[in-house]
Amino acid sequence: MASLLENFWHPFLLLTTLPMAMIGVLVLIFLSGTSMNMLSLIAIITLLGLAVNDSILIYDYNRQLLARGESLHQATIQSAKTKLKTVIMTSVAIAVGTLPNALEFGGGAGASFRTPMALVTIGGIITSTILTLYVVPALFYMVKKRTKLPGL
Repeated sequence: MASLLENFWHPFLLLTTLPMAMIGVLVLIFLSGTSMNMLSLIAIITLLGLAVNDSILIYDYNRQLLARGESLHQATIQSAKTKLKTVIMTSVAIAVGTLPNALEFGGGAGASFRTPMALVTIGGIITSTILTLYVVPALFYMVKKRTKLPGL
């Protein structure tokens, strides 16, 4: 990722979404009283990929705006506003798509295994979406504002 972003530190900014996603996972698993299983762990891997993808989307548009000559402040606000709809629509589609499994609709074989997977996905996608829309642009703004070195 560092070579793709042409910077050593920016991937770490993008990876801050991983703990944000895990907050929702742990809270929803704890509140629901379900246990983690293999499908939950697979869902966590998928969720972490989605969370990083959302942050890359905002970050990349921010860089495009800066390259066009926008001010750092304006680019940060505009990138979050512009990509808000895309990030929200993706997250809502994922959450709604896994809702039947979380509510155990249909039952059937393996329903008890699919429920924790759905809860992991829903909890993580909600928190990562909300926090990604606020934290990633703010962190990028703070880092860019404080550093005057080229490439940072």
